[in-house]
Amino acid sequence: MKFIFINERLLKFFFLLLPLSYCIGQAAVSLIFIFFSILFFICNKNISFFYDDIIKRLLILYFFSLILGSFFSLNIKESLYSSVTLIRFFIFFLALDLFSDIFKKKIQNKFFLWSFLLAFLIMLDAYYQYFNPLKEDIFGFKADKANLGRLTSIFKDELIVGSVLYNLFYTSLLFLIFFINKKLKFLKFYNNYLILFLLLLYLIAVFLTGDRMPFIMTVSTFFLTIIFLKNFRYKFSVALIFFLFFFVFQILNNKYYSDRYKNFISNVDIKIDNIEGGVKKKTFLDSQWGSHFLTGYQIFKNNFYFGVGLKQFKIECSNEIYENINSDFRKGRCSNHPHNIYIEMISETGVFSTIILLSIILFFFIRCLKVIFNKKFKFYYDNIEYVLFISFFLLNVLTFFPLRSSGSFFSNFAGSLIWYNLSFLFIYLKHFENILKKN
Repeated sequence: MKFIFINERLLKFFFLLLPLSYCIGQAAVSLIFIFFSILFFICNKNISFFYDDIIKRLLILYFFSLILGSFFSLNIKESLYSSVTLIRFFIFFLALDLFSDIFKKKIQNKFFLWSFLLAFLIMLDAYYQYFNPLKEDIFGFKADKANLGRLTSIFKDELIVGSVLYNLFYTSLLFLIFFINKKLKFLKFYNNYLILFLLLLYLIAVFLTGDRMPFIMTVSTFFLTIIFLKNFRYKFSVALIFFLFFFVFQILNNKYYSDRYKNFISNVDIKIDNIEGGVKKKTFLDSQWGSHFLTGYQIFKNNFYFGVGLKQFKIECSNEIYENINSDFRKGRCSNHPHNIYIEMISETGVFSTIILLSIILFFFIRCLKVIFNKKFKFYYDNIEYVLFISFFLLNVLTFFPLRSSGSFFSNFAGSLIWYNLSFLFIYLKHFENILKKN
């Protein structure tokens, strides 16, 4: 792709700022996405670049549908503002595609090594906080009283460290493992021990954060890595086996983690309660999450075509018409978002926008699977771009797995992490599709 010349040092600087922004805070994340948007418009002068791929065309349609749906919102001003500002994610997506060749040739290695270093420092800080009797990190940050025992690391009292480690550390960790095996051959005898140590350090850190969904997703990603990356199979299998002993030990001997996961299981498992001599079956829908899901679904039924508008679930959920949802937790049905990206989509944007986004996800994954199962790529299994492609693919599969709780798809922080991983998946997908075309 030809575009107006840009100083490579400046571009490298912005790429290195990208993972750093997640360590600084939400304002920094917004700012770096805006910087990438500005760079894109400065450098790209080819209008066809906006729609040269079916996924891009669907994304244009999707963001247009969000803007259109805002005019049917409960709060037009807030929804319209949110839908317009979300376009920065699409421009970021385009910017990574525009700069992908320079990134892969000149920036890639430094970017993922830098990402690893940042995530590793966050992880070490989380360990420090865990072992600190005051439960404070190196800067004195700790969780609020209601979440005492959870780790927050550098994120003050925000309970996002597990999510950040999952979304930013996994790909950089795989990159480092590949780098160790290829570049540090003189330490070959110790390489396996070093890699096993890093894998265990990562698994244990995510567990200790107390962030249950990121932990479940991390373990699931390890299992999928064993399936999709045979060169990593042995190391990841051994790490999971060793971690299993640690996990069982913690559940049996640490009341905080034992109660936390027992509570999680009780919310998703079917229970039988005796009530005044009778018997009542309680299900997931009687949990806090279940009440959010049911409320979101009822909001969707009442606002089928366009939803209630972006950022409006938190307002609409308090409406008394939802007090009759079939959940014992109906009084706690309200939240900033319904904690499931698909429930959030249908309740806030309606059926049209949701169908478009589902089509985008479907196209994405079908194209990825065509590359993964194409026998012509067997020679690339030991290639760093292939490893990164698979790692971003696995992250996105679990991100869009429908039966899980999640952050808000339309929020700045959680939403940007989704678009971060989706954008990188796209550039590596196109990398291998272009190889296939040449062959």
